[in-house]
Amino acid sequence: MGDKNNIKPPAYHRVTKEEIALMNVMDDRGSPVSIIAEELDRNYTTVTRVLKNTKYLSDPKIQKMIATMQQDEAEDLALIGIKGRQRMHKLLDDEATNPIETTAMVDRVFQQRRLLEDKSTANISIRVLDGDAEELQARIDRLEKGKG
Repeated sequence: MGDKNNIKPPAYHRVTKEEIALMNVMDDRGSPVSIIAEELDRNYTTVTRVLKNTKYLSDPKIQKMIATMQQDEAEDLALIGIKGRQRMHKLLDDEATNPIETTAMVDRVFQQRRLLEDKSTANISIRVLDGDAEELQARIDRLEKGKG
């Protein structure tokens, strides 16, 4: 019999590099772990484990995939924004819109613009916030040492 420690999990349990990249992109744009797990048909714990394991991010292939996915997403957002503005202008020029529809279109175009400019709160990665918290705690510790 073989050693239990050398047994590899079945292929359907292994997370691919593309999945790792997609998990990170979705996480960076603010998707909850439960949504990421559901969309990729993965276990919540698996997604959490992958997102916490920063060693994956040092892999050049994964970095390239993440950059490509982010670029594709930015291009999609730009296209949606352009189409939204065109539609809004058409409706306004034809006077074929009502105040609620106009407000919804303006809001949609504005939100797309904020996403493209990385100014949406949805673009703040939890990893960035964790790093900020660690930095603040280190500063507090240094200040407290200086007083003692």
